[in-house]
Amino acid sequence: GKGGMAEVYLAHDILLDREVAIKMLRDQFVADKALLEQFRREAKSAARLKHPYIINIHDVVSEGEKEYIVMEYVEGVTLRKFVESQRVGEAQNRRDKRVYEKIFNELLDAMEYFHSKQIIHRDLKPDNILITNNGNNVKIIDFGLSDADDYVILKQAAGTRKYAAPEQLIPNNTIDCRADIYSLGIILKNNFPKSYHKIAEKCAQQDKEKRFSSVGDIRNFIKKKKITKITAAVSLILLLLFALSFVVTKHYISSGIYSLNEEKILTESTQYIDS
Repeated sequence: GKGGMAEVYLAHDILLDREVAIKMLRDQFVADKALLEQFRREAKSAARLKHPYIINIHDVVSEGEKEYIVMEYVEGVTLRKFVESQRVGEAQNRRDKRVYEKIFNELLDAMEYFHSKQIIHRDLKPDNILITNNGNNVKIIDFGLSDADDYVILKQAAGTRKYAAPEQLIPNNTIDCRADIYSLGIILKNNFPKSYHKIAEKCAQQDKEKRFSSVGDIRNFIKKKKITKITAAVSLILLLLFALSFVVTKHYISSGIYSLNEEKILTESTQYIDS
């Protein structure tokens, strides 16, 4: 495949007998020092990460002016293409709610992991999230901007800027994990069912102080929502039981059953006292 500045090839690792993906800069960009540094940064950052939902870097190879990143080969599609395939019909959308929940949780797991390593991705978007054909597992790719300080090198494609946090587009501005959380919010809003839009809205606040401060905050928000739903469900069940009990009691009273029982109790009590 071809991207804006790189090409990716499928290759076979003879030594380890496995399929791998080889990424290299396109010929016209090899002499561009800024892009070459970004390319090296991607390899360096991703190589530090070992996680099931993040692409695994096997090696970096230099041959003359050419440099290659040898990485895990993933049979799958981008999140963008995956979502397009899921929008075939309403019935399929309903059936695949659990798939979206799985993808969402795996995204949170991966983000929480690389944030714990003090790495900010800075370019989260549907085209940088792969979904495997086998199991619909997440694989986050392209850490080329993860250590960047100069935001002028952000790709000009509308997709990237669309998902970039406002503070990220200010040159030499200091950012934190909330930049990735903003990107996650835009991803959820544009690619996930409406049930995720409330989370998306808070993630994608223009003012970073109003966003979730971490992935942990997002998880806590979800837990509170679940507890609220459970509490509401329990309250409704108790209310229905109370109403049913009231109706049954009223029925027995109106039928005279309670009054007969009370008369029997009074009679037995009188007999007990007399004895």
